[in-house]
Amino acid sequence: MKYYMLLALVAGCHAFFQPGAPPPPEQFDDPGSLFADDEVEEYEPVTTTSPAIQEISQKCGIRKDHPLFRAATLNNTKARYAEFNWVVPIFEVMWNGVENYTCVGSLIHPRVVLSVAHYFVTKRNWLIRAGDWNIDENNEFFKHQSIYVATVEKHPKFNAKLRFDAALLFLVSPVTPNQHVGFACLPHSNSVTLPGSACIVTGWGVDSFKDGHISDIMKMSKVPAVSDADCQETLRARMGQAFNLHKSWMCAGGRTGEDACLKDGGAPLVCPYTNSATANQYYQAGIVSWGYNCGLDGVPGVYTKVAEVRQWIDDQMVANGYDTMSYTA
Repeated sequence: MKYYMLLALVAGCHAFFQPGAPPPPEQFDDPGSLFADDEVEEYEPVTTTSPAIQEISQKCGIRKDHPLFRAATLNNTKARYAEFNWVVPIFEVMWNGVENYTCVGSLIHPRVVLSVAHYFVTKRNWLIRAGDWNIDENNEFFKHQSIYVATVEKHPKFNAKLRFDAALLFLVSPVTPNQHVGFACLPHSNSVTLPGSACIVTGWGVDSFKDGHISDIMKMSKVPAVSDADCQETLRARMGQAFNLHKSWMCAGGRTGEDACLKDGGAPLVCPYTNSATANQYYQAGIVSWGYNCGLDGVPGVYTKVAEVRQWIDDQMVANGYDTMSYTA
């Protein structure tokens, strides 16, 4: 089976169907061998220091629950307007100016978006929309902010096996925080998301693996966190015994029809703080990376573990002169 054929089955984001993606390896016998352990050099924290250039006063990760943002009646698969105001759709801007929805990210600073690396293998014209909810509507009451991406920094340990699948998108100009534009909270490097945590994933991807359609309005799915051991056992049953859940991954979901899917790549998986003095405050535990199909009963999706890449994120922020307080609870 060819590498790209496997990704058609397991990539939660249609990553390597994009033009310019890295060439596939030759062949392999066991699908799980693609994810078998090999030696990975540890990431060494950067010690560079730079002055913070912007102070952020808005609290991160606040899930909105206010009549001002309640839209017409929606089912429980759609987010309310501005309910998760750090989630941003990402578009590729074509030569003729057409904006093609591609994937998702989370705003962690006025000039920085966190997403997955596998969509940004080649340089393209990227645009984010902060404060967007209905990506097919340009006349929302509160306008979204369209800002181009200046540079993309991928995690240095990212590879074709989707390990350390994380990227930072640095914007050409800052977004303006307001009631419908906020920032995600990120967990510290030593944070652990407990199995069963009531996590939520949001995005605009398709609603099913087959015959799915992009959602105009931001979707939300309730996907409980799954232990590493249970996730590995489940995926080994489908991908072969050589599969090992890498330390840069975590899992969530397993409920029929509730999952991230194609075109949800980079979307934030957020989980509630259990000891926060602030009501409705969530932290981003994961980033949608890949999955075995979408929404199958008992089969969780795989996310980049944000705690595992937090030190790298902090180092990149400091190296660019940005404060880390915008995403620190």
